Amino acid sequence: MWREEIPYGTQISSDCRYLEENPREQTIILAIFEMIVQDRPISEIAATLNQRGFVTRDGADWTASAVFNLLPRLIEVGQRTLATREWAEIRRGLMRRAS
Repeated sequence: MWREEIPYGTQISSDCRYLEENPREQTIILAIFEMIVQDRPISEIAATLNQRGFVTRDGADWTASAVFNLLPRLIEVGQRTLATREWAEIRRGLMRRAS
C-alpha cells in the first residue's frame, strides 16, 4: 500500500482539506535551528531535545540519525521559518549571548 508522509512541522487540518502547522513540531524545528546556528553537533542536538522532553513524531527519543534525517525538511522550511517572529526573538537572544 502506498502512503505519503505528512511533512514534518505540519498536520492534517480538522476538516481534512489541507495541511496546517503543527505547533509542537514547529517548536522542535525552531529549537533545532537554534542549535545548528550555535554549531552544536547533531548528537548534542538530539540529547538536548530529549532533555527538554521532546519526542519524535512516533513518540521515540531523538537520536542523531533522527535529527540528521530531518535536515532536508529544515532546508525546505528554512526560509519561511527564519522569517518568523519566534526566530527573530531567538536570534536576538543568540546575538546577546555572543556579545
